[in-house]
Amino acid sequence: MYDAYCDAADYDENHNRAIACEVLARRIVHITPPDRINSVMSTRYRHRQLDGDTSDMASALEMAVDSHCTIFLSSSEAQDVVLDLWRGELIQKNNEHHDIDYISYTETRDSGFWAHLDPARISVPRYQIREPLERLTPDQNAMDPWEYVLYTMSLSFAIEDTVRLFKILRIATYRAINFWTVVSAITDGILLAAFILRVIDLNESDNAYRIKSFQVLSFVSPFIWCLLSVLALGFGQGLYALDAADGETDSPVVVVDDAEAEYLAFFAGKTVGMIRAPDSYVYPAPFNLIELVFVAPIERLLSPHTYNKLNRLIMSLIFFPTLAIIALYESSQQGSKNRWVKNWFIGRDQADSGFEDPKHQDPEVEGEDAVKGLEISRVPFAELIKVFPNTHQSSEATILKEVKDLKEVVQLLLQKVDDLSKK
Repeated sequence: MYDAYCDAADYDENHNRAIACEVLARRIVHITPPDRINSVMSTRYRHRQLDGDTSDMASALEMAVDSHCTIFLSSSEAQDVVLDLWRGELIQKNNEHHDIDYISYTETRDSGFWAHLDPARISVPRYQIREPLERLTPDQNAMDPWEYVLYTMSLSFAIEDTVRLFKILRIATYRAINFWTVVSAITDGILLAAFILRVIDLNESDNAYRIKSFQVLSFVSPFIWCLLSVLALGFGQGLYALDAADGETDSPVVVVDDAEAEYLAFFAGKTVGMIRAPDSYVYPAPFNLIELVFVAPIERLLSPHTYNKLNRLIMSLIFFPTLAIIALYESSQQGSKNRWVKNWFIGRDQADSGFEDPKHQDPEVEGEDAVKGLEISRVPFAELIKVFPNTHQSSEATILKEVKDLKEVVQLLLQKVDDLSKK
């Protein structure tokens, strides 16, 4: 797509090349062994650019998100990796070169409650929740509790966004900065300006700064609610597509056919964006203010090991109720019961999952049913799975293989007919 944007005359040709590359990439990950999918999708590489410079490190999944590759991101293999990131089954590990590696979490932990009572689980995307803010009126002189909540949350979110932006620019690439990143930066700046004016007003006798603070705070509302305008445009697009006054109804088909791929690409982008700026100790807002005031200043005074123990202790105390709920949920979802079935369907290592254990493949009936001669299945498990489709091949590849086999059979028949005719 870079060539397409730089050479407008050959835009269509380069755009089609980009689509072809995307389809080929999807085919490659489709035929990749399931146990290597996470490594192939998440390993970060550098490449040599056209001007001779070395690019920033990026994985296949990150580049697909930055390029909005809906065809690639809507594949089942890409979504499996995204879901692993979303659920925290694939976690980040910082290395010494300001880079990150992705490692499996469940394979290095037990399935018990205490094994999942880990402060690092706070950084899992599906556990990071943002709450809405309350409204204010300009007729109050002193700051009420809701204003304290508003400005405390705003300050904590502004610090969090600033740190994330700094890490993205240092570790990732500028392509990770999108429209909503700019909107978030503008929103944080306006809220900070309103807070400064409100603090100045506390020491003034007139209401000038209080009115200005509220006016600045009101100005931020279009940026907070601009996402709703995008939703409104989406509804407008849907209503326009349903217009059949001209006798043509092709537009709904175009919108509906691409909706699933667009949603999956958006979900992948949100998930990757939440973990793209790695942090060893995640304090969700407004608790990051505790880290900023009490923990971060003593980082240089402590050894890395002591600093790590201090952070884990503080996070365990602050987030214990949340961590207990997370640990209870994960330990109940990742128990050993029927784990081999889940691992077999998602292509995990069969040796570790008990796949080859006969008592799992062909379980025996016990008790009164065994006396009656009853069986769970009279067909062995090995025979049952023979009729399952080959998930390592796409439907197109399966059809092409069948056509090729059919051609070979026809060619063999023609050869026999020719031999008979010669006799």
